[in-house]
Amino acid sequence: MKRKGFTLIELLAVIVVLAIMAIITIPVILKVVESTRKKASISSALNYIEAVEEYMAFNELSNPNYPIKLEEGKTYQVSSESTYVSFLDRFIDRVYAQDEVYLNNIIKVSGKKPTEGIVVIGEKNTVASARLVINGYELKCTSNSKCEVKGKVGEITSQDKVSRLTSGGLYDSKYNLIASWDDLVNTYGLNIEKDYTDSDYKTDASSGYNVLKNEALSNGVILVIPEGITSIGDNVFRDCTKIGSVKISSTVTEIGDNAFEGDSNLEIVVFEDNSQLTTIGNSAFKDN
Repeated sequence: MKRKGFTLIELLAVIVVLAIMAIITIPVILKVVESTRKKASISSALNYIEAVEEYMAFNELSNPNYPIKLEEGKTYQVSSESTYVSFLDRFIDRVYAQDEVYLNNIIKVSGKKPTEGIVVIGEKNTVASARLVINGYELKCTSNSKCEVKGKVGEITSQDKVSRLTSGGLYDSKYNLIASWDDLVNTYGLNIEKDYTDSDYKTDASSGYNVLKNEALSNGVILVIPEGITSIGDNVFRDCTKIGSVKISSTVTEIGDNAFEGDSNLEIVVFEDNSQLTTIGNSAFKDN
């Protein structure tokens, strides 16, 4: 008796079914793998922070195996071979290796160390905050021993980049500082908390309209409003078409009427964590 083989149609049907199964299952598997890698990265980051705090505790006991003191309020790089730290330098007031100390050279930890990043030392032998790169993920860690994945290195969004700018002032579209907040206020006369009328914002030299209308400014500049500012006045940045992004500090409680109206290139507005903002005026962001 002859054995009957599969027909071409039957083989094609099997191939189609297998292809459909692959289309369905592979993304699910990749998602599980990525989730596992993220959790592992968070765990490694927490272990690293714990190891840094342990190091400081032993240093306080004058243990000879922990000879280098990490100073409160200082920022330390984890590694000397880091292209990512130079990237971070655009967004953080000051990133440096205090006394040429790189944490990976002195911190002992079981598990994976970060390849790049910074650690800020807080009070009483604690880590105040950290940004670490582990397994290709950028992690942000806070003083309450919590870490979150911000994204993959190289895939950080423009909004994330704006949110990292910590010093008040004006930046170009490549995140380079153009003018500090002191310059904007003391040299150029900006009065951000003043309420301007529908007409005087164009004539008063202290309005953002006049301070930022400099033809030398390119489109897409980034305005970072610093801590301590509590209000943004009526019409103060109205028709400032060169502004592309704004970061508003947590201390701002009120944004006035028409404050950013007509800022046609404004695409990103970042409100700092723990924002105290309670009032946004009429047409504050109209025609953006």
